[in-house]
Amino acid sequence: MSIRSSICVVWTSLALFSPAGLSASDNARLQFVTTVHQLGPVGYRDPLGVVAPSGEWLAYTSAAHLYIQRVTGGAVRELPVLSATVRHLAWLPDSRSIAVDVGEPARRWWLYDLAGGRRPLWKGRETLEGVVTDTLARISLPLARLEQLAWSVDGKQVAGIARTANGTQLWTLDADGDHAQVTLSEASLSFPSWAPNGSLACLASGLNRQTISLPCGKAPLSFSAPDVYGPLAFSGDGKLIYYSTPNGNGTLDLWSAPVQSAQTALGALELTHFTRDTYAPSAARDGAVLFKLQDYRTSLAAVGAEGGPVTPLTTFQSETPSWDPAGKQIAFTFGTWRRVIDDLHYPDIAQDIGTISPGASTPARAPARVIVASPSEDQSLCWSPNGRWIVFHSHKDNSDDLWIQAHDGSSEPRLLTHFGRGADTGWPRWSPDGSWIVVSSYKPGESPSRHVPFLIGVDQETGARTLAEGEIDLRGYANEMADAEWLPDSQRIVFLGFRAPDRQELCTVARTGGAPACFHEFRSEHCESGFGISPDGKWTAFVAPSGGYFQLFRVPVGGGRPEQITVDPSNKTQPAYSPDGRQIAFTVWTYEVQFWVLRH
Repeated sequence: MSIRSSICVVWTSLALFSPAGLSASDNARLQFVTTVHQLGPVGYRDPLGVVAPSGEWLAYTSAAHLYIQRVTGGAVRELPVLSATVRHLAWLPDSRSIAVDVGEPARRWWLYDLAGGRRPLWKGRETLEGVVTDTLARISLPLARLEQLAWSVDGKQVAGIARTANGTQLWTLDADGDHAQVTLSEASLSFPSWAPNGSLACLASGLNRQTISLPCGKAPLSFSAPDVYGPLAFSGDGKLIYYSTPNGNGTLDLWSAPVQSAQTALGALELTHFTRDTYAPSAARDGAVLFKLQDYRTSLAAVGAEGGPVTPLTTFQSETPSWDPAGKQIAFTFGTWRRVIDDLHYPDIAQDIGTISPGASTPARAPARVIVASPSEDQSLCWSPNGRWIVFHSHKDNSDDLWIQAHDGSSEPRLLTHFGRGADTGWPRWSPDGSWIVVSSYKPGESPSRHVPFLIGVDQETGARTLAEGEIDLRGYANEMADAEWLPDSQRIVFLGFRAPDRQELCTVARTGGAPACFHEFRSEHCESGFGISPDGKWTAFVAPSGGYFQLFRVPVGGGRPEQITVDPSNKTQPAYSPDGRQIAFTVWTYEVQFWVLRH
């Protein structure tokens, strides 16, 4: 990003997000640190960021990338990480080392120093041994199952969370991994945080409410807020605890409360009031509090199949477009997905399915029609070729499956697949001849989990299932695959595969399985970007980086020279060809986090 662009980001942020009701001197307490861009709207969590106890350094992430920079600005250094998305960061008290959870089954936790050196946490230790505090029973735990590590202020103890079918285990260990004490809790515990006096707080969730528990796993603190969201942080003197809670608009504000009066909420103070979520505090000894401000936006647009000007289709939060067979409607997912509150209750999130007319003279401000609106995640609708039926992905009724219903709503949705909760089922696509649906889902019984394509037989006249879901055998192909689309003959599919975190490929395979033929490889770290096949089967539209943005490209099916379709300065994803092949609808997205420091 250029210096001019950076200045624009800072001033735009102050104009749009400056806390309401604060004086100029109050605003001086806010220091903008940096903006971090994510690599796509699907398949990612927010960038992580924590301030060092010294207050000098910020460590932050974007997907599998780990960076450090001084809070006051200056050069940014990238530290080497493994291939997985970083899940958690924690500074050690010396402010010279960072504990990083990379999510790898073989070795999850690593320690990094400021120079970029890396070593395994507790090298040679694969299993932890602990004593349950209430019963004195001895239990063990694979180190790879320990989450959200936090170091005490004096560096002598480490706390972490392990999740079980019966609740949560809170592990408290010596700094070398020995002498573990384990507290069992039926509540869901998260984000342990040490106070300077050695007490340990965390969040406890149960009965559709989340609050602060101090000591962690034992006593809840009673705030006036309806819900508390983490992470948590204590001030350097231990007198205040920082947390986030919802406001009347459904976004999060950052608050502080005196620890001693938290039972009555006396002295609780709202620290921010932005138009977006502000949360995830971490505190330094000098009184600085780092927090992040989330900016997540998506909308629909369209472009000619061979390029040209981009036409906005919606102005509200909307994504994953698909066309009806006549080309008169575009279905999409809409709602407030990815807001922190929804993420806590995932998959029961505000994500529904609606339609618009693509021929309107101005962008739509709301769905013309709402088709599916369950309390859970609903997305990725596709029509049968004859237009009678719709199939969509949903988590309703404790599933992670495909559902089918009549397009006009004359029948209730019914379950089409039986993958079950946690299957991470993808986006369905109906074959041109109306006989088959292809979708990706986790391969049963495989660890670590990997997506593979599944085939379901469906009669488009009656909507009846003719064949239960069965895996399409990608013979000899061991890479992860994301999504699949049909070629016009209904005998072959194209799928998007991942050769490495930053290398993707497009491949064809027969509907009945076999060895895939991969025809185009490209570099991109944008996962779940989707792709589209032109109705005549000649072109594949896909997403790849160009000029600092993710743009649309097309390449001949079977291989050839790729052509760039879009060039405007916005990120694109999820391309879908219109039935006549003349247009491509897609999602335009912004997904970034700003880090700010507050001193009070």
